[in-house]
Amino acid sequence: TNKVKNIDLIIRMILHTYKNMFLSINQLSTFAQNSNEVHSEYIDECLRAISDISENSLKDITHQLNMLGAPDIVLKNVDIYTIITQAVERITKKDGITFNIDCRKGEFYIQSDAFYLVEMIYNILINSYDAVKTKSTGEITIHADSEDSWLLLEITDNGCGMSKKYIRHIFDPLVSHKFNKNSWGIGLYYVKKIITAHKGYIFIDSEIEKYTRFSIFLPTNPTLKQEK
Repeated sequence: TNKVKNIDLIIRMILHTYKNMFLSINQLSTFAQNSNEVHSEYIDECLRAISDISENSLKDITHQLNMLGAPDIVLKNVDIYTIITQAVERITKKDGITFNIDCRKGEFYIQSDAFYLVEMIYNILINSYDAVKTKSTGEITIHADSEDSWLLLEITDNGCGMSKKYIRHIFDPLVSHKFNKNSWGIGLYYVKKIITAHKGYIFIDSEIEKYTRFSIFLPTNPTLKQEK
């Protein structure tokens, strides 16, 4: 089936990525060992490169494993504007894309886990970023509103859009159209887990080559364990 083929492709991509990393480590180790000098800048450079590759790989693996685990939600009162700005600031490479935050500081508060809420918004923004980065006028808007005991977050981009068939499976693990070392098909699966842990809901509306909108509904005061 297509799902099995997709899983096989992603697993092969992951293994290929880490195979290349270990090949690099092995090559750098061989260069350092074969150096004719006991102490040299070249050996130090090889060792620094090995350390950087190892550290970055461990961080990446740890992050992906954490995304597969159950979110340990602890609530406290947070300003949604602060959460949104923190998520946007994590995207260090903007590539001329415009990020619009449609709410003001102190306008909306919610009982939530600030860390996981930033993670949730950031992972959606990464998805939107990939959808608009080829556009000459890429734009992503994050809108916040509230009604009764619910907070609404809408993240809209003017990117490539998604088919209804793809949307039906977008929150399944190992579903991705972006096969690279930073995309294992876990990001939106992680998003759904965070929203569910907050007792919330997420919906997607999209049109090919026009836009995609993620609509997230979160209870402003869910019945979960509170921060002491």
